[in-house]
Amino acid sequence: MRRSLANPHRTRHRLRAGAWLCLVGLLSSACAPGIDARPAGPETAPTPTPTALTVEILYPSEGAEFVAGGPLRPTVLVTDPGGEAVDDARVRLTLRDPSGEAVDEMETVAGGQGVYRTPAWAIPQRAATGEWSVEVEAARADAITTALRRVRVTPSISRILHDKYGFWIDLPTLKGIVPTLAAERGDARNGMVRLGGSLPAAHILPSAWIDVQWREGDFDLAAPEAARRFLLGQIGDLGATRVRSLGDPEPFEFKNWQGWRVPARGRLRYEQVEWVLFYAPEVDRTYALGTTIVKPPSGIDAPEELRSSFEVDETWESKGVAPEPLPSLLPGPQWTAPELGAEFIGAQAEIALRWEPLRPLEPDEYFEVKVDYAYAEGTPLLRFATRQPWLRLPPELYDQPNCRVFNASVRLMRSAGDPRLASPQDVPLSYPSLLTYILWTRPEADPLPFPPLCPNEQT
Repeated sequence: MRRSLANPHRTRHRLRAGAWLCLVGLLSSACAPGIDARPAGPETAPTPTPTALTVEILYPSEGAEFVAGGPLRPTVLVTDPGGEAVDDARVRLTLRDPSGEAVDEMETVAGGQGVYRTPAWAIPQRAATGEWSVEVEAARADAITTALRRVRVTPSISRILHDKYGFWIDLPTLKGIVPTLAAERGDARNGMVRLGGSLPAAHILPSAWIDVQWREGDFDLAAPEAARRFLLGQIGDLGATRVRSLGDPEPFEFKNWQGWRVPARGRLRYEQVEWVLFYAPEVDRTYALGTTIVKPPSGIDAPEELRSSFEVDETWESKGVAPEPLPSLLPGPQWTAPELGAEFIGAQAEIALRWEPLRPLEPDEYFEVKVDYAYAEGTPLLRFATRQPWLRLPPELYDQPNCRVFNASVRLMRSAGDPRLASPQDVPLSYPSLLTYILWTRPEADPLPFPPLCPNEQT
């Protein structure tokens, strides 16, 4: 049985004390029925009225225009009714796309003097275009104030390419690179784009490039040699750097497509080059994704990072046409001698570059051979025209200031005049060959007639 905690004797004493107060105070309010005559406790302070805040969006301005994929970092000023800066408010931002859907919500960071900024943020490359809203909410105690700013978002390069060609690819931004659309050729059935850029640096420039090439139809890439033929014969232009050699194709699954991964050696050894080939039956296209990367961030698979955003949109009817046509060219000639990186010693060395002719030449056709070599910060380039499937390097190159590495490429041309004399009006008939090189070394007994100014990588 529950026991009462009240003390009856203590209650009786309180009643007697109350009666005594009534006699002493006569008509005092202490005798009023229902009034507790005990001494009152300390008075409670009234709740202060919340102080309203003033919110001003300093950036962006009303109607400002931004490209999807670019940065957007709003800045807000918060003050009290007297115009004094408020640094202890909680300020949140909500970014909404044209449909009203919240794309992101973020807290700001106070920077002093009432100024609040969001962390660095980029508009998604695939974001919907049109009028966006920047909603700000500033709160302190129970006071909440809001502000609104409207801006316009225009299409990213990624969306423009999607709408023209029916695939998605994000621009590469490794290490803060500001990417550009460097090449765009062909149409929705057969074409190519090259996206990327480099950071300014001394000698070795951090770079990230991705090529997307597509050809209509299934090229039956069932065997490694078929993958190699597709690269040399159908693609031809093998990326943002000249390629010296192709490695052995390896079976590779990219997302849900079966295909090939083909490593390649760039002009310089520190250039990481590889291609991924596959057929996408849902759109009846064969794709080749090529990546060229220099000094990538550590701890990531940089080629996979660049191509991972690729998607085909089988629901999109693409009919785009590029500013330039996709050239229809023969594969580049294949070198037969000397082997890549062969070394020749001394001024008397006879160096003959040889290649397989693609077919018997027509009277107006010839081979154009380009030879370049580095010295100091320059790269002299020489052009030769020949109707023979070989070229002997001029012996006078031996004493020209050089760094002993001579690069060469060859392609088939049609002459606009005399085939023995190359001119800017001549028309390429093939892609350039792979870029070969030889070493032309001076023996120790033959001192250099020029200063050895070779600060850069050569191979």
